[in-house]
Amino acid sequence: MKTAHWRSHCSADWPKPAVSWLRTRGSLTVRLQRLHGSFRVQLRKQGCGPVLSDEAALIGVKPGRHARLRQVTLWAGGQPRVVAHTAVKWMGQHSDWPFWRHLGTRSLGSVLFRDRTVKRGLMQFARLSQRHPLARQAAGIPHTGVAPRHWFARRAVYRRASGLTPLVVTEVFVSVDGLSATRSDDGM
Repeated sequence: MKTAHWRSHCSADWPKPAVSWLRTRGSLTVRLQRLHGSFRVQLRKQGCGPVLSDEAALIGVKPGRHARLRQVTLWAGGQPRVVAHTAVKWMGQHSDWPFWRHLGTRSLGSVLFRDRTVKRGLMQFARLSQRHPLARQAAGIPHTGVAPRHWFARRAVYRRASGLTPLVVTEVFVSVDGLSATRSDDGM
């Protein structure tokens, strides 16, 4: 199955370290930096491409239609921690997300959480199977240990107060085990 079963809560049988990271209320970038000190964004892809079927409705396009996409890997402590995937409607308002073209290797969170006009919608959570396109991307990242059977992910839709074009950000955790020794703060 290429779509995931997204829900508004984490399942009771998910590992506590995964749930702690999934429920981070503030910037994941800030939480990773606080924990590990070293942090970098590896830009994997930015441009036009087909929107994923389970995110299409969130940005107001039909599945398979093209959107602006950005895919990065967040590295902290010398290890890949998160694969982030962002999609925004191709013909959307450029004024809604003026920084899009110039992000480069900057974290999207470092921009979104500083802009007081940007509001994050409700978080959704999923355990992605290996067949999901974002799980396949996460599996392609070199990491220590055996690739899991399931990948934990979260997503949210962001909107600007005056904007019409929603932006969806999905974060897939590459290494829940590597994050398990962390304190359970909110990353605010």
